[in-house]
Amino acid sequence: MNVGEALRLMKEKGFKYTEKRKQMLELFAGRDKYLTAKEVLEALRPLIRA
Repeated sequence: MNVGEALRLMKEKGFKYTEKRKQMLELFAGRDKYLTAKEVLEALRPLIRA
């Protein structure tokens, strides 16, 4: 599933679109391995403060 499909599915399920959700989906889509919560936080920390 690509980011666009995931965003469409989220919208169908009633989730609101946010740029931060899109960035998180892009993070997962760009990785081929399991990410720990710490890795997700470290990757998104600069975006969270924005």
